[in-house]
Amino acid sequence: MLSMFLRVQSSCGAPPPTGTSVASRSNIVWTDAKWADDGTGAMPIGNGDMTSSVWVSSLTGDLRLLVAKSDVFDENSQPVKTGALRLSFKPPLWGEPVDHCKKNVPGTASYRRYGNATHSVICDQGAQITIPSVKSCAAAGDACVEAAAEACCADPRCVAFSFNGGWEHGLLPEFCSSPTMPDSPGEGWQTWIVNDIPAPSMAFQQTLDLATSTVTISTPSVDVNVFIDLNAPHRDGKPHRDAGILHVTATSKAGQPPFDLTATLEPYRQENAVTQLGRGFCHPRYEHADTVVHTVVHTATTDDDEVKWYHWNHINTSYYNDTIQNQGLDPETYAGTLVDPFTHLAFGGKFSASGLKKKSDTQLFGASLNSVDVAVTLLTLPGVEDPQTWVTEIDKIVPASPPSSSYSYRDEPEVFTTWDALWDRSFIELNNSTTTTRIGDDDDDDDDDDVRKINDHVNWDRYLSLIQGRVSFAPIKFNGQAFTCNNTGKGWDYRSWGADYWWQNERQPYYNTIAAGDLDTLKAFLDFYLRMLPYVEARTKVQFNGTITAGAFYEETTTQFGMYNQGDWGCNSPIPRPQSASSNKYIRFHYTGGLELSLMILDYWDATQDATDLERYFPIAAAVVEAYRQRFPNKNSTTGKIDMFPNQALETSQVSWAQMLPHFFVVVFCGCC
Repeated sequence: MLSMFLRVQSSCGAPPPTGTSVASRSNIVWTDAKWADDGTGAMPIGNGDMTSSVWVSSLTGDLRLLVAKSDVFDENSQPVKTGALRLSFKPPLWGEPVDHCKKNVPGTASYRRYGNATHSVICDQGAQITIPSVKSCAAAGDACVEAAAEACCADPRCVAFSFNGGWEHGLLPEFCSSPTMPDSPGEGWQTWIVNDIPAPSMAFQQTLDLATSTVTISTPSVDVNVFIDLNAPHRDGKPHRDAGILHVTATSKAGQPPFDLTATLEPYRQENAVTQLGRGFCHPRYEHADTVVHTVVHTATTDDDEVKWYHWNHINTSYYNDTIQNQGLDPETYAGTLVDPFTHLAFGGKFSASGLKKKSDTQLFGASLNSVDVAVTLLTLPGVEDPQTWVTEIDKIVPASPPSSSYSYRDEPEVFTTWDALWDRSFIELNNSTTTTRIGDDDDDDDDDDVRKINDHVNWDRYLSLIQGRVSFAPIKFNGQAFTCNNTGKGWDYRSWGADYWWQNERQPYYNTIAAGDLDTLKAFLDFYLRMLPYVEARTKVQFNGTITAGAFYEETTTQFGMYNQGDWGCNSPIPRPQSASSNKYIRFHYTGGLELSLMILDYWDATQDATDLERYFPIAAAVVEAYRQRFPNKNSTTGKIDMFPNQALETSQVSWAQMLPHFFVVVFCGCC
């Protein structure tokens, strides 16, 4: 493994730096919870596979978590979060103790009021929740408003609501959500805002520590740490990367009273709702709700103090079959060689903590706590025929212990490591400043400011690659990475451009992995495309109508299983298509990604000098070169170059031109390996 560091303009006599000390100088520190409650202000943490967005709500003072794993996909091939969690502290992390239900009737000091219309429709402005008690409001009037106020008071997430008697939907409630509260939703509306939202705490501080991938939160009364175990947890005595464990630890400060804690799962997937995710579907796709495992609510004689949930892909899972069939592959013919990666995939999690007792299937509560360690365990299992198998397996998971080596569920060797070891692989230090980064600290007059920014961006970039890609199942997504949010109103999992992998974008985080010494991150990237190879080979044969009998053309925009996106290929397309090209003019002749992938394989082998690495990934390069050889058999007798037509580079030259230098150079290079 490479190990290197670069020091420029260091202070004379300063102690030798370490990777962790250099990384920590780029920590992010916030002194308020000013970010919108849609996740856009979240701090990212991870272990290279499991990740979480972490933030404190400026509306309620709650700790919010969006937990995810790189091997989680829903029925429609979309990468989704495993779950959304809310941890409510009393006193809250942001602000002082408040009574949410104080004076919760219209016209009192607890609400600001706008407009003078009658009211019958409720629009919750603080969170995506429903208030069943107002569904009986068939007409306008104060009684309906008071019922809404009472229902809003009963749910601590409800911080504002609006009514409009002129709304045309049978006078039934219509619900919506907004990260901010406008002065008025519009003409004819009346809006109330709960005034007892926690007030700002001047002693609040939230820090992202890059060296350990930990978010620390300090308030006048409590210290909180959020982190994910770096190494894979164990199941049946062996480490398995299909699981991961996140911890939320909290401790009362000296001289401060104990705190209360409510930990809540917030399921957000809706049964049979048309999915907002993805692009290019040939017909509407539907999402399905998670299953919350029912157990007995805690009593003096029970000890089922955990919340557990899972999602099992077993309904409307035709996306894989529809996609390969539309591109000329018969699902039954290939059933023995190509595996549907989505059907019967089960993913979910559980959380528990000593001192927390179950209030409901989605909620735990603990009172008068001096300390707590909430453990959130996630598990993803493919090929689950009975969801009870997942339920049984997640209960076997225990934290990692330091063996000399371990094996993931993909049977890949994985050495037990530490954050110190990861950061000491390499680092760049342009100065010896110990200044901690704060958002908004942008003093252009500071001579050291530009140097510090370079340091910070180098560290932030490597940090994001380590926490998402080091041992991931799928590559780091270019559109939102693992940390998508609800800034569009389309849910926690929405990402523009959908689930597919654009080679020209996906490659970017991996170019510097060799120089950084992060060969495991590059290996995870190569493994993804190696698993894809049989699918690509099968599609290539059919796509080119038998003119290519062996080889692989990796398309520019691909699904996780080596096919074109349905819309990119063309819905109900004839087989073969004209010129054996997809219907998307931007990528129809774009095959250069496979050549660049082959070059990255050679770079990886050059760095490791391990023949087994070359043997492992060489089938990709061999298949790519063979596809080019069979597709473009014409060789110019004068120049000795191969005529490649039709073809294109990136998304340009959509009409296509021959003899592209990038193609020729890489083919010759790979052809010599």
